[in-house]
Amino acid sequence: MLTLPQLAGGLVEARLVLWAMRGDPRRWIGAAQATICACALAGAFATSPWALGIALAIAGPASGVSSTLAVSALVEASPRARECAMTRWTLASALGDLVVPLVVAGIAWAGLPWRATLVLVAVLLGAHAVAIVRGPLLTVALDAAEREERDVVTLGGALRTPLLLVWLAALTACTLLDEILVAFAALHFRQNLGASEVVTAGAIGAWAAGWTVGLLAVDRLLARTPARPMLLGACVVCAAAVLGWLAAPSPLLAAVGLFAVGVASAPLYPIASAQAYAACPGRAALVDVASHLFTPFEIALPWLIGLLADTCGLRIALATLVLQPLVLLLVTWLAWPPARLARQNGRHARDESIS
Repeated sequence: MLTLPQLAGGLVEARLVLWAMRGDPRRWIGAAQATICACALAGAFATSPWALGIALAIAGPASGVSSTLAVSALVEASPRARECAMTRWTLASALGDLVVPLVVAGIAWAGLPWRATLVLVAVLLGAHAVAIVRGPLLTVALDAAEREERDVVTLGGALRTPLLLVWLAALTACTLLDEILVAFAALHFRQNLGASEVVTAGAIGAWAAGWTVGLLAVDRLLARTPARPMLLGACVVCAAAVLGWLAAPSPLLAAVGLFAVGVASAPLYPIASAQAYAACPGRAALVDVASHLFTPFEIALPWLIGLLADTCGLRIALATLVLQPLVLLLVTWLAWPPARLARQNGRHARDESIS
C-alpha cells in the first residue's frame, strides 16, 4: 500500500517538475499547494478508506512538486551560500516535525475529530497557495560562466554527471538517520531496554531536539567555517555517537546518546545536498528529478534493515546505520571538487580580512 504509490508518485512528480521548469514556478507551486488543499478537504469528508487513500495518493506528488520547486528557487537565488540555504530549509522542516504533533495533540485534547485536522491543513494550504502566487519571484544570481553552463544542462546531461550521481548516492544514505532511526530506535527502547512508551517517546523527542539544536549551530558556524572540514568532523563525531548510544546500558543514557546523534548528524544532509546542487549550477530542479533514480534504494533500505533485524538482531541492524556518516565521510574526502574547495577557502579568507 505504501511502496507502490511512492514509486508511481515519483514518476509523476518527475514529469511534472520537468514541465514546471519551463514556466513560472510561483504558479506551479501555488497550483500544487491548491491541489493538496483539495485533497485534504476530500480526505476530511471521505466516507471510505479507498477515498481517503486516493486523496493521499494524489497529494503525495503534489507535495513533492511544491517542495522541489520551492527549494530549487531558494538554492538558485543564493548560489554562493547553498549550504546556508539548505541548512535553513532543513531547520524549517525540523521545526515542523516538532510543532505538527503538538497541533494534532491540541486538536485531540479539544475533543475534535481527526477530520478537523485535515480541514485545518486545507485552510492553511489554501492561504499559502494564494500568498505564493501573489508573492515575489526569487531571482537567480549567477555569473556569466554559471549561466552559460546552466543553459546547456539537460536531464540527460545531469544523469551523465558522475559527481552529481556520487552525491545523490550519498544523500540516499542520509535516510538512515531519519525515519529509519526513529522506527528501529523505538523498538530498541521497548524490546532491549524495557522502556515505557512515555520514555520511548521522550527519547525520540530528544533526538529531534538534538537535530534542531545542531541545525541552529550549523547555520551560525557556516558563516565562519568552511563546509568541507565541518562535514568531515561531523561525520566522525556522528559515527562515534551512533555506536555510543547503542552501547548505553539504560534508557536515560540511550536518550542522551540519541540527542548527541541528532546534533552530530545535523550538518550531513544540508551540506551534502548543497554539493549535489552545486554539481548542476542553476538547475536545482533537475537535481531533484535525477534523485528519483535512487528512490527504489530509499524504499528498499527499511526492508533490508528490517530483514537484518529479524535474522541478526536489532542491535546489529541499528549498528548498520553508522553507514550514513561513513559513506558521507568517504564521499566528502574523495569527491569534493578542488576548484570549489579553493573558491571556498578564498571566500573565507576574504571574510576574515574584512572582519
